[in-house]
Amino acid sequence: MSRILILEDEERVLFSLYKELNKDFEVETASNIKEFDKLLRSFSPEIVVMDIRLPDGNSIDYIKEKKLSEKDLSIILISGYPEEEYLIEGLRMKVEDFIKKPFSPEELKYVIKKVIKSRNIRGASRIMRESSQPSPIYRSSVMKELIDQARTYAKTNEPVLIIGETGTGKQVLANLIHSESQRASSIMLDVNCATISETLLESQLFGHKKGAFTDAKEDFKGFFELTDGGSLFLDEISEMKPELQAKLLKVVENQKFIPLGSNKPVSVDVRLITATNRDLEEYIKEGKFREDLFYRLNVLCLKIPPLRARKDDIAELANFFLIGANRRLNKEVKEISDKVLKEYREYPWPGNVRELKNVINRAVLLCSSDILTESSLSSGGRSVSEEIEVPDDGINLEEIVQELEKKYIEKALIKAGGSQSKAAKLLGITRDML
Repeated sequence: MSRILILEDEERVLFSLYKELNKDFEVETASNIKEFDKLLRSFSPEIVVMDIRLPDGNSIDYIKEKKLSEKDLSIILISGYPEEEYLIEGLRMKVEDFIKKPFSPEELKYVIKKVIKSRNIRGASRIMRESSQPSPIYRSSVMKELIDQARTYAKTNEPVLIIGETGTGKQVLANLIHSESQRASSIMLDVNCATISETLLESQLFGHKKGAFTDAKEDFKGFFELTDGGSLFLDEISEMKPELQAKLLKVVENQKFIPLGSNKPVSVDVRLITATNRDLEEYIKEGKFREDLFYRLNVLCLKIPPLRARKDDIAELANFFLIGANRRLNKEVKEISDKVLKEYREYPWPGNVRELKNVINRAVLLCSSDILTESSLSSGGRSVSEEIEVPDDGINLEEIVQELEKKYIEKALIKAGGSQSKAAKLLGITRDML
């Protein structure tokens, strides 16, 4: 929920704004600059709505003094006075919007929602650029070959299909392809097809016109239009319903689509990257996935091996995650002991790289020294290596991994109070995969 801080000296106006906006946002209010200044530090709003003229000062001067326009903060100015110099000054300071008194709370809510939408698009673009800057972490020869292949594919505009188990790093690979392509300066957005309902997913992808359905109160640009000139990453593509697959096929073939409620086609130039942890060829046999769409998406294919099949990457990844955990948790754990790294190599990692990252985060959080020791990673008094037994007649690794997955799911369901949706979120998988 977005945090909104309102600065307005008229108590009656302030109360009516709070009453209406608090239904949709987390709202704090201030009637003077001194009070506003305190809340700005303690509340950490994403958007501030500021009256220009106040009893104890002027918002324009305050914005300049505190350099608010340099912060990750969206500013909306309100005023009952048509001072042109204030409007010009506001534009120079990158104020997002102006609203003139008198106005209704509903009008302000509409402006705030527009600003939030702009923030989300900018944020997504920034996150994609930042996350794509570091190369994937690896040491194994199998991953080196995969990354070299991905960089070659990045130089084309053909669709790429990434296949791999949950938690192997399909998103990271998609980011790499975008960042190494000619589209790197443009936006890349990602959509998880498994977490959005079919109706909403269609609207999110292709957009809609005002009045297209009950809640369509304004025109909405979908992700295909927003990423024009850039890349769109569709994760869990196997979970997309066949009806929507047909519409996606037309976009892949023609680079054109028709928004909901419209009869005019929109042309786009979008590089499509898709990913799945399923066997799409089996899905085709079962009638769950269109064969023609599969061949369109599978022009270039990358298969990420599970972490248990690339043990040489484990130490490299663990040390990388250690640096990040130290930064986030304000800790100074300098290294991981050889004994713990050996335990990591022996563990099958059913949750792959994502599970390793979570284990490191927990270990750093619990660590009381500057070295991660075996005790830092113990579970129920037993280390990972102590929980593993290899009989003389060998093992079936696939069965062991399945059993471990089952145990994780059972524990997650208990922790989530039986809620499958919450359990799936804890495990980093979709509800259907449970």
